[in-house]
Amino acid sequence: MRVNLGKNGISSVTFGKRGAPHVTVGKRGTYVGASVPGTGISYSQKISDEKPAKAKKAKKNTKRSKADAAQLPLTTSPVETTVMPYPSDADKLTLTNTPSVSTNELSNSNGPTDPPTGGKHTKKSKQPGSWKRWIVIILVAVVALAIGNMSADPTQSSQYKQLEQQLTSQKQHNNKLQRQVDELNRKLDDIQDLKDQLEQQKAEQDSQQKQLDQQQSEQEQKQQEQDQKQQEQDQRQTQLDEREKNIAQREEAKKQAQEQQLAQVAQQQSQAAQSPAQAPAATSLGRAHGGAFCSSAGATAQSDRSSSILTCRTASDGRLRWMR
Repeated sequence: MRVNLGKNGISSVTFGKRGAPHVTVGKRGTYVGASVPGTGISYSQKISDEKPAKAKKAKKNTKRSKADAAQLPLTTSPVETTVMPYPSDADKLTLTNTPSVSTNELSNSNGPTDPPTGGKHTKKSKQPGSWKRWIVIILVAVVALAIGNMSADPTQSSQYKQLEQQLTSQKQHNNKLQRQVDELNRKLDDIQDLKDQLEQQKAEQDSQQKQLDQQQSEQEQKQQEQDQKQQEQDQRQTQLDEREKNIAQREEAKKQAQEQQLAQVAQQQSQAAQSPAQAPAATSLGRAHGGAFCSSAGATAQSDRSSSILTCRTASDGRLRWMR
């Protein structure tokens, strides 16, 4: 049993378990409800109102009769009026000895008049259908409690089994998708690791390439220095070769001059040997200047600058000069 609270206190009482058939009794009437297991769908049906329609009609007629009685003036002529608030109780209720009213006021009144209420002349109306309503409510409550206490297993319904099968299939599909996602994440991690390795290798290659470029630049600079040194050496070697060539040429010229001089001396000596009578002795005590020309080969003279003896002989230019 569950008690439902509203703004003005207890609004209704519900008999039955949650999810099972139940009965709700409250100010608005009595409702019977049930839910479909596994679907979340529920329905309810109103089986009775709070008060019967007859009781409402009787209450309304009673109020209207009070208002009419307050407006009717009293007269001396007696009038007998019969009031039937309920069709089923028409033979039970009869009012007598009521105050008389004028015929003019009765003719001007619209519809049947209701009996006055209050005092000794009124009789309280009965509601014979109320006990039936309470019996129905009690029976419905007992049935709802019996149905709620029944061990109904919603898992045995076809809808529940179908939903469970769909849930199992969805779980399997989700597990498959999760495995695929895990596999993709693993592959992505491998690709990321490979990318990091490639980037590291690229950085190392760039560093090595930079070092190689620097070494190549240094080698080129060294090669340029070596080429410059080689050019300088070649230039010096060329100068040395030219100098040696000039020296060799001078030596060759000197050698040729000496050979010519020796040849002339030999020729002069041979000529002097052939004509000894004609050639006087080459002895002379005169003075001569060193390097000056002379005419008699083998002649001697004293140097005019020193005490050395100069001899007339063939010089390097092939001519006879006074020489030491």
